[in-house]
Amino acid sequence: MDFNKIIIIGHVGSDPELHEFPSGAVKASFSVATSRKGKNEPETTWHNVECWSKTAEIAGEYIHKGDKVLVEGEKRSRPYISAFRVILQTSKTKSDEDDEPF
Repeated sequence: MDFNKIIIIGHVGSDPELHEFPSGAVKASFSVATSRKGKNEPETTWHNVECWSKTAEIAGEYIHKGDKVLVEGEKRSRPYISAFRVILQTSKTKSDEDDEPF
């Protein structure tokens, strides 16, 4: 059995960006910062988050930059080719509470 689950508790980096598709599906994208103690100063990690459907609508209405949030979902990664023809990896966290229509 495989298991892919992530829980993030941190602060929102910017207001969610909402995108409505021709099909009527709605997606919200935003970033969440988590910090931990480093040797000399805190180390911050930024997480890209995606919400779909009703969860996206709620995120767009109630989540704002600086808010403390808890996101539960799964980590997804995909490769892409940069402008310099280098294969890079990007990852995002997809919220659990919604169904991605694609």
